[in-house]
Amino acid sequence: MIENQTSKHFSSALSFPGEYRILVEAISEKLTKLNSAEMVLYGQYHKAEFVRPNLDTSLQKSRMVGL
Repeated sequence: MIENQTSKHFSSALSFPGEYRILVEAISEKLTKLNSAEMVLYGQYHKAEFVRPNLDTSLQKSRMVGL
């Protein structure tokens, strides 16, 4: 069962154009050393959730720590 996206708390979110994927992968690895992968909003860590319908709306409802 997929956890409800609105109950997640992320410490970081990564948004980028495809040509920066290699750089962002390295950044995401460093972020997961500071936090768990569950705390980093990055497609490689949340694949099942990123294929949800109306993803843009559910992400807007999610809460990020410190914002």
